[in-house]
Amino acid sequence: MIRTVGPATFFLTLSAAETQWIHLLRILAKLVDEKDCSDEELQNLTWSEKSCLIQSDPVTCARHFDHSLQSFMTNFILSDLHPVGNVTDWFSKIEFQERGLPHVHMMIWYDNAPNLNDNSNEEICKYIDKLISCSIQNSDASLNTLVKLQQHSRTCKKRGTKV
Repeated sequence: MIRTVGPATFFLTLSAAETQWIHLLRILAKLVDEKDCSDEELQNLTWSEKSCLIQSDPVTCARHFDHSLQSFMTNFILSDLHPVGNVTDWFSKIEFQERGLPHVHMMIWYDNAPNLNDNSNEEICKYIDKLISCSIQNSDASLNTLVKLQQHSRTCKKRGTKV
């Protein structure tokens, strides 16, 4: 595809936060344990209890991830509002992690985006800076921790060293 349309504008990797998705845990508790749980009960489950629920119904988890991905694509990336720009093409590949849950790798091409072959580094940086920023301006410590949360698996290494 890159040979045909050139380098992608953006490369994304999206993973499920299944142990933090209260709505998914509620569905699983109902399907697996036939229990109606409150948000508080679900939030207070141990990591082990959440993992057990998730592993008990991998089909529902995979379908939930697919539904979330389709909703993100339809309502944000491909919406008529074009929040980032007009998408000219996209490609995605869903893979399953060691723990059995899906994640997606995606390339997206946008209309009138600069590319590595035709534009200077300055033009590309200006385009990126226009669309992407990051900051943590919330004083809520638990929210800041959630925003900063990241994990790397053994495959997130280059020549055996952590990156």
